[in-house]
Amino acid sequence: MEVYKPKDSNEKIVKNIVIAAHKDDGEMIGIKAIDDSFKKDESLVMIILTNGSGCPRVGEFKSVSDEDMVEIRTAEQKRAAEIGRYNCLYLLEHSSKEVQDMHTNIKNELVEILKKYPEIENIYIHNPFDKHNTHVGACELAIAAIKELYADGALKKLSKVLGVEVWRGLDWLPDKYKVTIDTTGAEFISQNIMSVFVSQNSAKRYDEAISNRRLANATFDASHESNICTSLMYAIDLMGVVQDVNKNLSDLLTENLDLFEKELRKNL
Repeated sequence: MEVYKPKDSNEKIVKNIVIAAHKDDGEMIGIKAIDDSFKKDESLVMIILTNGSGCPRVGEFKSVSDEDMVEIRTAEQKRAAEIGRYNCLYLLEHSSKEVQDMHTNIKNELVEILKKYPEIENIYIHNPFDKHNTHVGACELAIAAIKELYADGALKKLSKVLGVEVWRGLDWLPDKYKVTIDTTGAEFISQNIMSVFVSQNSAKRYDEAISNRRLANATFDASHESNICTSLMYAIDLMGVVQDVNKNLSDLLTENLDLFEKELRKNL
């Protein structure tokens, strides 16, 4: 694990934690926390689980080795932390397989990090219905760590645990569980931060795609109303799973699919 402190780190109270699978995921799922740290009396901590060695490569990065790619992506992630003025960046540097297999030591690392920030109010993680296996593993590990601490009374101020969309949109979620995150005004900082991930944007234009998704969400969120925002993310409310020791993510999936089916059949 590497602990990186940006030179101009935001030293306000850490109220937001972002737990992401890959170097650039955190800037997609956590853009609300990043933007808020500039506008409110609070700061954020970013935790990245994997080393990013297995990413696709094109152009100037086509022949880069796994070892060198790890270094390139780490440098990009640190640059993002500098631009976003994160309070702290934790690079756990595990393999994707370790995350997918949910190694207990990763959960334990998350527990120890989260313990350091008793003022946490919001935690942004991947959503459990993501198409990317590593993202799902990251979500499960995060939930396991959060549930353990919550049950012990260590996260007294925690009010939101949000599973944010990346590799599968969440516009289909029933309203009971769907959370809309207004990111209007965050596009400037988002574009600046996402632009540093050159190795990733060269293979896929994540920087453009994530911004355009938020624009599309804002447009198609409500069919009979004018836009109330210009940028919008969807997430699933995971606090119910955190608070109920007997509830798991599979239960949440069943509930959402049942409600979704009822919505669809009602209109047929």
